[in-house]
Amino acid sequence: MSILETRDLYFTYPDGDERKVILNNVNVSFDKGMFYTILGESGSGKTTFLSLISALDKPESGEILFNGESIKKIGYEKYRRNDIGIVFQSFNLIPYMNGVENVMVAMSITENKMDKDIKKKALEILESVGIDGNKAMRRINRLSGGEQQRVAIARAISTNVDIIIADEPTGNLDSKTSDTIIELFKELAHVRNKCVIMVTHAQKVADASDIILKLNTDTQNFEVIHNEMV
Repeated sequence: MSILETRDLYFTYPDGDERKVILNNVNVSFDKGMFYTILGESGSGKTTFLSLISALDKPESGEILFNGESIKKIGYEKYRRNDIGIVFQSFNLIPYMNGVENVMVAMSITENKMDKDIKKKALEILESVGIDGNKAMRRINRLSGGEQQRVAIARAISTNVDIIIADEPTGNLDSKTSDTIIELFKELAHVRNKCVIMVTHAQKVADASDIILKLNTDTQNFEVIHNEMV
């Protein structure tokens, strides 16, 4: 069974006196151990889809299933807190805290089982994504963009979730740093058995994923491309 699935997902935006269809009965599924990217033109609905599967917005009709259960039934807030990790393009870290404190905040609000010494565990997670103890104790504004994104990834995986959802996580990074971050997402999927779902506008990033979901603006639906380039 897929870990995440959408069934007849439908969503519209107001467009003058009418409503514009953004997602039209979308049926897609996602599995653990796979790295997915979502491609599409600007305004095609990529970020809308991400917001829906992240429970940051609600579909007009259709449903989203986590391990076969509707996220509406689970509870949107509970689903966000316990079942998914979100990585934003702008990092969304707390600037007056250091790296380890940012990770510990996420660990302190989840209902998932955590180690008793969450600071020690947070430092271990940061180390696993390339942030050593020295950098982990620096305030966020003293870290580079790439380092901040690593902290954001550490925060996303710190609560023992199986799904990592990322919105243009390399959009504000230089090419070399972007490549490093993409390798990290591949490791999360292929080595740590996470389901990684990423919106991107970059074909280069999509080419690094296992499966590309291309959002067609004519049908408001996805074309699934199994990526043979990986």
